[in-house]
Amino acid sequence: MKALLNFFKWGLAAAVVAVAVAACALNGENGADTGQTGTSAGERETEAAPTGGESEAPGDPAPAGDESAPSDEPAAAGAELLALWQERLEAPEWNGFVTQMYSDVRRLSLRELMYNGAGISRRMTVAEKKAYEEVYGWPDTDSFAFDRETLEAYLEAHTGFGSADFAGGLGELELLEGFDGAYLVHGDTNYTGVEVLEGTATGDTLSLKVRSGATGDDCGTLTIRDGKVVSFTNDLYNEVERLAWEWVERVASAVDEQGPGRVTNRTVQLYRFDGDPAESGGTRYFLEYRLCLDGTVDGPVEVDVDGRTVTLTGWGGTWIAGDSAEGELLEIVVDADGEPALEGI
Repeated sequence: MKALLNFFKWGLAAAVVAVAVAACALNGENGADTGQTGTSAGERETEAAPTGGESEAPGDPAPAGDESAPSDEPAAAGAELLALWQERLEAPEWNGFVTQMYSDVRRLSLRELMYNGAGISRRMTVAEKKAYEEVYGWPDTDSFAFDRETLEAYLEAHTGFGSADFAGGLGELELLEGFDGAYLVHGDTNYTGVEVLEGTATGDTLSLKVRSGATGDDCGTLTIRDGKVVSFTNDLYNEVERLAWEWVERVASAVDEQGPGRVTNRTVQLYRFDGDPAESGGTRYFLEYRLCLDGTVDGPVEVDVDGRTVTLTGWGGTWIAGDSAEGELLEIVVDADGEPALEGI
């Protein structure tokens, strides 16, 4: 079954991105700041972030509409604005924001967001490579180094938050004692194709109807307020995400009580697969999640969750990962009426 999951996630990813949909109907709590109940992104007041004065550099957030005449009345985004965001979302600086969906940007995996460098990475120094080798092994493939100050400034400018506000936290990237950086080493990419279909500007908020590799046969609404990303979601995904996070919080509570340490951070990833309803049951999301503990983990961790044994494997350092319960893969299946349900538990 694990091989089947990998086939669905990676072997079909290109097919999902390439799906041509003639009619893309936009569907559209666990609101979380660090994966726990809190203020949802749609409700929060976005704080203004320093932008370095009046710079109009290509990376600066664009206004939602006409700066000279902001209006609270919804207005269709013009072709020029749509083209601007099409270009931006195709570039490394912004593409990470459409690699997965999220009802709150703080639920976006920082690892996924920064996976291709986000336009702010640099090469590792010789000293960093040597230190990395001692902890993780020699970085013999593509490596991305991020200065902490630069990374935090990027997050503030693009989301209004810092790394500590995200559910997974900065620990999703590799860290090295004695170095003020964060690192990623991998030989692949999570770049996703993206298409901006239309948009609506209301005051300082821009809502873009977007199709990407993360949306499958659907579309999502990328919401940008005051130049900062708020969410990328739709009605179906909101419900799927709720089911996923409810399960992860149940596991996290069990780990707190039965495991080798307490959970400090968590991250959830949902891989969508659109199949033929007659053959495979239609749309489903495969669930993978990671939990960060307040200490190093040696070997698998087993906990009892409502009478079922859940095994979480070491993912590196303080992280453990899960995708099943008693050997059954976790997936959220959408029935013929569009109602999702978590299976495998």
